[in-house]
Amino acid sequence: MMKSLLIATLVLLSACSGMTPESARKELGRMNIQYNPSAFIDAATNDDAVAVELFLKAGMDVNARDPAGRLAYMFTSKPLSAGLELKEAVAHYMNDECKANGTTALMGAAATGRTQIVKLLLDQKADPNIQDCIDMNALSYATRAEQAIIADILIKAGATEPKEQKAK
Repeated sequence: MMKSLLIATLVLLSACSGMTPESARKELGRMNIQYNPSAFIDAATNDDAVAVELFLKAGMDVNARDPAGRLAYMFTSKPLSAGLELKEAVAHYMNDECKANGTTALMGAAATGRTQIVKLLLDQKADPNIQDCIDMNALSYATRAEQAIIADILIKAGATEPKEQKAK
């Protein structure tokens, strides 16, 4: 079962290589996925490599921000070792600064342990040092979510821990 799913995914990804942006957007529509930054980030955090590839082929900015102001720690099921309290999280989520500087797909994928998505986004020149409204970047989220392999990948890609973080 898993092998056939992997083969089907590889076939679809190879088919994506010759797609035009318009045909990639149409394929997203056929999959009932809207073409917007929030859906792109959701695809990355849900480990949907096919959708992520289609978004990139369709012209989505690899560093697109979540306009809803969601932060990457909201995507992980386990608490971050140095995360915000719920009251603070709600306050940040409602803040206009977070709506302008929300999470990126790379942050969401790093926080949720999506190694292949992290690699794909970095291959497409995602910036590992972009910070969200609480001064955290993909490496911050990977470290706090205890995603050591992803943290190593991000460091090799040039990520550094931000000097000051509001999430401490």
